[in-house]
Amino acid sequence: MFEIQDNELVLFSIFDKENRPIGKTELIKSIFLFSKLLNLSDIFKFSGDLFGPNEDDNCITAEIDRHDYIISTYEKDTNVYYFDTIFFNKYKTKFAQKIESNPYLRLLNRLTNFMKCGELSIKIALIYSIFPEYTSDSSIKEDLKPFISNKPLMNRYLRDLLHLIPLKTFKEIFDLILIRLEPFVFLNEENTEKLIKAMRIINNFDTIDLIYPLLNSLILSVTDINYKYLLEYILFLLKNNTKEIRNDILLRQILLISMLKLMYESERSIVHELMAEFRKMYLKFSL
Repeated sequence: MFEIQDNELVLFSIFDKENRPIGKTELIKSIFLFSKLLNLSDIFKFSGDLFGPNEDDNCITAEIDRHDYIISTYEKDTNVYYFDTIFFNKYKTKFAQKIESNPYLRLLNRLTNFMKCGELSIKIALIYSIFPEYTSDSSIKEDLKPFISNKPLMNRYLRDLLHLIPLKTFKEIFDLILIRLEPFVFLNEENTEKLIKAMRIINNFDTIDLIYPLLNSLILSVTDINYKYLLEYILFLLKNNTKEIRNDILLRQILLISMLKLMYESERSIVHELMAEFRKMYLKFSL
């Protein structure tokens, strides 16, 4: 999958095209999220059997300390890591080329940048929301509850996260986390189950005919008029652009992310934005 040594992945976790430092917590959470999205267990050999959300055995720090070209220092009472300037200038082009040529490394690099930007607590809350089974021993879980309970906030960050997934790996990763998206969908249990089934059919695009009764049933039973409007539009697109959507991962990605109910009440603008995206792609679309 990666065509690099397992213990080199820590270097790609730290690499930044401008050599900006990454905090220890940001690094740990990035590695955790990357590994869980891809359902990996042993790919980071230095991690032992646990590398997040808690790093009780300090295994990542131990791995970093093995490399004298990784600078470990403190900024604002936080342990941060970056590359020695001589090492970075010598190898940054090779790092960038390797990342660009490998969609999995590209995902890892995007995740580390995602964790470095904005408020870290919200990103951690999102990870806890997607992977709650790993939070039982968390010492900060209570502090994160206001973020975790803010569903529109979590959904906005989830949308950002899904857009980070490279198209070549989107189908694979989306299949792995599809069931984990259920808590982010504001429908009753029966409708949520129908929606998840419909999303799985679109992602794999096998037996596409099975999606039509599912979507029709959802359209009849959901109460949010704008969400009903969105589902009607997606049904129209699927019926009139089957060949185009089957052959284009990007189209399916846009459809799937749009199908998640990302607000307590779906905004009508979401549908118009979706129409604008498909207009650019010369698909048949409803006015």
